[in-house]
Amino acid sequence: MVKPETSEALRCVMRLNAVDGAARAANVVGHYVGGKTGTADKVIHGHYSKTRVLTTFMAITPADKPRYLFLTVMDEPQATPETKGHTEAAWNAGAVAGKLITRTMPLLSPPRDQGPVDPFPTMVSLGAWGWIRRDWGCHGVMAYCRRRFGVEYSKNLRL
Repeated sequence: MVKPETSEALRCVMRLNAVDGAARAANVVGHYVGGKTGTADKVIHGHYSKTRVLTTFMAITPADKPRYLFLTVMDEPQATPETKGHTEAAWNAGAVAGKLITRTMPLLSPPRDQGPVDPFPTMVSLGAWGWIRRDWGCHGVMAYCRRRFGVEYSKNLRL
C-alpha cells in the first residue's frame, strides 16, 4: 500500500519528466501524460555490454488521476537516423509509447481542452523539492505551474 502523498509525489515527478525531461516524446497534448524511462545494459557472458540494452517506458494518463497505464519494452533497440543514433529509452520506448497514446487515447477518453485544476496540491503546499517556494505567493505558483504543467491553479490556493 502506498500513502496518497507518496503516490502524488511520484505522479508529479512523472508529469515533470513528460513536460521537461526524458519522457517528452510521450507528452501527448490533451491527455496530461506522466512517464518514466529506463535503459539497462544487458549482461552478456557475465559482463555488461556497452552496445546491447533493454529499454522500458511506463506512461500514465491522466497524471493527476491515472486511469490508463502504457508499458513499452524494447529488447536491443537499434540506433536509427530517427533516434539520431541513440539507443536510450527516451529515444525509442518513450517515442513508441507516445505514438501508442496518440493512437489509442482518443478511443478511450476524449482529450481535455485544458489541464486539471490543482493536480498536485500536496506538492504545492509542501513546496516540494524547492521548485515551488512559499515566498512566490499564489500568483507565482500559478505562473510557475502554468509554465511547467500547462495548468491553471485555482484562486483559492492556500500556501
